[in-house]
Amino acid sequence: MGMINKHKVFIEDHLGSYEINDILKDYKVQLRLYKRVIFIKMLRENFTIKEATEFLKVSERTGYNWLKSYNEDGLDGLIPNFGGGRPSFLSDEQLKELYEILTPKDANYSIKDVQKLILEKFGIDYTHKQVWFITRKKLGLNYGKPSPESPERDPERKKVLKKKLEIVDFENDFIGFLDSSGVQNLPNTIRTLYEPGTKNTKVKNTKKYKLNATGFQGMNCSSILQFTENTRAHEFGKIITKIRLANTKSEDGQKLLNEALNNPNLTDKYVITSLKRKRDSAYEYREKINDKIYDEKTDYDSTNKNIMNYAKRQDPNNIDKKDEEKRNNLLKNLNTNEIKEIFANEPILHIVLDNYSVHHTPLIKDISKILNINLIYLPTKSPDLNPIEDVWRVAKKEVYNENIQNKNHLALVFEKAFYEEVDKKSYFENWKNEYLKISEKS
Repeated sequence: MGMINKHKVFIEDHLGSYEINDILKDYKVQLRLYKRVIFIKMLRENFTIKEATEFLKVSERTGYNWLKSYNEDGLDGLIPNFGGGRPSFLSDEQLKELYEILTPKDANYSIKDVQKLILEKFGIDYTHKQVWFITRKKLGLNYGKPSPESPERDPERKKVLKKKLEIVDFENDFIGFLDSSGVQNLPNTIRTLYEPGTKNTKVKNTKKYKLNATGFQGMNCSSILQFTENTRAHEFGKIITKIRLANTKSEDGQKLLNEALNNPNLTDKYVITSLKRKRDSAYEYREKINDKIYDEKTDYDSTNKNIMNYAKRQDPNNIDKKDEEKRNNLLKNLNTNEIKEIFANEPILHIVLDNYSVHHTPLIKDISKILNINLIYLPTKSPDLNPIEDVWRVAKKEVYNENIQNKNHLALVFEKAFYEEVDKKSYFENWKNEYLKISEKS
């Protein structure tokens, strides 16, 4: 039933007084947040605090308070916090029950899902913004995209990893995490604030560039980043040799590894020349081709295939032959008595890495044995157990926000971001406490 006010205007009871107050409060929050975001936008566009506060008709003191809140808590710091007033519809007991529903590992509720849940379970119809405030502010929950997790993962994988790490002596050994990742200047995926009624744009080079990066994150030793043209075994062999070089105490050992890595026998020019010397002579080549042509036991297709395979093996530019030659030469450079003696007395280097096929090749295992490296393979489908994955994410965000001009620029931006992040203990402190047996001295 409606009502008549003192001016004799009839008003239907679509909204009660409490509901009207709630709506006003909600839109009041939005208006104030809008002004505060405009303030931050103006500061980023080089307006002074005085100019920004005069434009928004607030005091300079208020502006400094907004800036302090934003610097400490980001967007959350700008959201108005109205004290007092009408209490929340949800009681403390209901908030506790809601928290228990939302926090199991496999819950994965969106704000929209929670809005529907509250309506169905508690009979309260909150706005999207109110639900956001309840979940983020009252319940203290984070909000982000869940990482995909394979159902094929071993449920005992953490126990398996702990068992492998029992041999690590953190006080005397070196240990770190290795991973490879593609780095490219993808389109901007970071959300930014912009003024209503305008288009949100950013100047960026539309040409895409990509690099293969391999990083090593040392927990108690030196971290390094390497870019390579490919991820073949001889390239990865050089990478783990460089990781060992960066974590070698002996000056003689450092010198020998540098010589091994810079030996001309690892260059394309040397390898092609060597393969030319090893291939059959022109006479032998013709004779073998003739033998295959006149082999009466094979049909036309088989003969053609055999000739092509033989010609490919004789080509000094054959990628597989070149890689094989480089693998053999790298191992030959490292497999000396002098290098083996020096590294037998160096601290063992434990490298935690995934199960990429190249990591299991005989070359990598041989180099690891020579250089006193222990490869600790993560359980399958467990990238979340490798802390360097988080370093990749942060470094790549820096790349996505840059206007990358070429591959060299891409490498410089990513390398800078990587080294700014990789040695922060916050990335691996929890991992260390969970998986390693650390004495109180450490």
